[in-house]
Parts: sequence; C-alpha cells; structure tokens
Amino acid sequence: MKNMKPVTFYIKNYYFNHELNILEQLACNLAIIEWCKWKIILILCENNSQALNIDKALWKNDINAFVPHNLSGESPYSVPVEIYWQKRFCNISRDILISLLPVCVEFF
Repeated sequence: MKNMKPVTFYIKNYYFNHELNILEQLACNLAIIEWCKWKIILILCENNSQALNIDKALWKNDINAFVPHNLSGESPYSVPVEIYWQKRFCNISRDILISLLPVCVEFF
C-alpha cells in the first residue's frame, strides 16, 4: 500500500452554537491545529453556504491564530487552507482533507 495517507474519523451529532454547528467548529479547529504544523489542508463542505460559514469563522479567528485561507476560486494564489464545496473539486495535492460531507469522497 504505497503512499497511503493516515485517516482520522470524528463522528459527532449536530448541535448549534452561535453561527457554526459542532462539526463546522471542529473543522475550523482542526484546520488551525494542522496549519500550525505546516500542513496544507482542504476543507470540503456540503454546499456554498457552509463554505461561506467556514470562511467567515476563520476570518473571525483570533489575530494571533490567523489561518491563511481561501474559498475555491477566490484567488489565483495558493494558500495553506482551501475551502471547497461539492461542485468545485480541485486536483491540488493536500496533506489533510477535512470533509464535512455525509459520505466518503473518492478523489483524495
């Protein structure tokens, strides 16, 4: 099994807290933690609305914990954290996939 990437699954129930549900909060926290380890991250959202919520939450993050990120197609420049939604997949190699989809993806 050549070049297999490790996988960690987090399964949580949905509970609303402010603007993000628990899975969206977890995705943001994991992105912050892994970016601090110099990882390149893809956050895969269910839809454009969820992607915008994640984007907004990362912008509201503490100034000392800023995470350089973009929505899919937002900029021609590469950033450590890219936020995608189902209809907008990308072929760029990433170290970590944070999937908020209810099903597994085959492209990573």
